This record gives sequence, C-alpha cells and structure tokens, in this order.
Amino acid sequence: MKAFSRFLRRWLPVVIWAVVVLYASTNAGSTAKTASFLRPMLMWFFPDLPPIDLREVNFLVRKTAHILQFFIFALLLWRAARVEPPLRIGDRLLVAWVVGISGVVAGLSEGIQIFSRFRGASFGDFLLDMTGVMLALMLVFLTKKLTRDPEQPVA
Repeated sequence: MKAFSRFLRRWLPVVIWAVVVLYASTNAGSTAKTASFLRPMLMWFFPDLPPIDLREVNFLVRKTAHILQFFIFALLLWRAARVEPPLRIGDRLLVAWVVGISGVVAGLSEGIQIFSRFRGASFGDFLLDMTGVMLALMLVFLTKKLTRDPEQPVA
C-alpha cells in the first residue's frame, strides 16, 4: 500500500494536469469560450476598453496560456522524477524524458484540435508549448545552480 501511495503522490499531479491540458484543447478552450470569460472580467477592470483591444487581449492570454500550461506540466514531470525516493536517472536523460513526454502531450493537444469544429491545430502553438517546457527546465537548472553547495563539485 505504501508503494501505491508513493506512486500516486508522484504521478497523480502529472496525470491530472495532462487531463486539464487536453481538456483545454477541446471546444471548451475555444476562442469564444475564453472571450466569454475574459470579456466581463476585463470590462469590470477597464470599462473604457475598446472592442478591438478585447480581441487582442484574448489572443495574448490564449498564447500565454500555451506557455504556462506546459511550463507547469514540465515542472510536474521533473518533480515526479525527483520526489523521494527519486528515480535513478541523470539530469541529461531526465531533460530528454521531460521534453519527449511534453512533446507527445503537446502533439496530442494540437491533434485534438484538428477534429474540433471551433479549434484549429497550429505548429506555432506547439512551439509555444515547447517554449514553456524549455523555460521550466531553465528554471530548474537555475534553481539547482543557485542552491548548490559551493563546496560540492559540479557533476
């Protein structure tokens, strides 16, 4: 039972977040749906915002969401490998593993959109997803470098 508990602690956040990402790839994450959420919020904060700006803000929020979703996904994958007891793989292999799994999920996400009436797949969005992954990995290694014991040799 202890092993199953460890397994859940390690992988459940990854699976839940992957489901969230893939759900957002359906019609639930369409431009119209995000605009219907953003419009009232923006109009409440900025009542004089012209309609053209709302479209631009919606576009920017949607593109930023691609980066943020996969930034979080990559961090969750890294965490899953490093939760106690950590998986016994080196950082280079782990980077390849995180990039590979993230790439598969990003590809699935765009693939779902091919079959959606209100969505469209985009290689540019795939690149934004992978940008989020790279930013997460940069944060991981920057954090490791900043928190490393100066007396310990670099591996």
